[in-house]
Amino acid sequence: MLINWRCSLLAEVEELLHKSQTEEGESFRDIDIPQELQRRQERLEKIAQVKSEIEARAQARAEREKGEYEAKLRERAAKEKARGRKLGGKKPQAPEAGPKAKDQVNFTDSESRIMPTSGGGFEQGYNAHASVDMDTMPILGQSYQSKSQRQAGSRTSVGPTRPTA
Repeated sequence: MLINWRCSLLAEVEELLHKSQTEEGESFRDIDIPQELQRRQERLEKIAQVKSEIEARAQARAEREKGEYEAKLRERAAKEKARGRKLGGKKPQAPEAGPKAKDQVNFTDSESRIMPTSGGGFEQGYNAHASVDMDTMPILGQSYQSKSQRQAGSRTSVGPTRPTA
């Protein structure tokens, strides 16, 4: 996919260069070609960086899922041994390695996630929480999650704050 982007961007640059050198490109004279080339090159580098981050996340997820899969297999084998017969039902499926079709990363803030909003839409953001003493009203601690309450995820604790009084 990255190669397709690169090819299409290079083809578009060639077309712009050709148009800028002909009568047809009068409207393109206000484009700074070197600056545009630099911007597109930086964009390709950022896409490659994000792609490697998606692959790293997919590898970490695959390792975690592989551990869970092996634990399920061991548990299933122990139950079969205890019962003296095979268990019914489906066997656990091995996790698939590599990025999934819906894996994505925000270019500007890779820690935020797309989360459902109360109005029925979606928004890029965090799920933040604060602990407050109801008598004196200082914030005692805060935490955030990069997933919504409905999704499984780990809570990242930012830690307690010190009262300012």
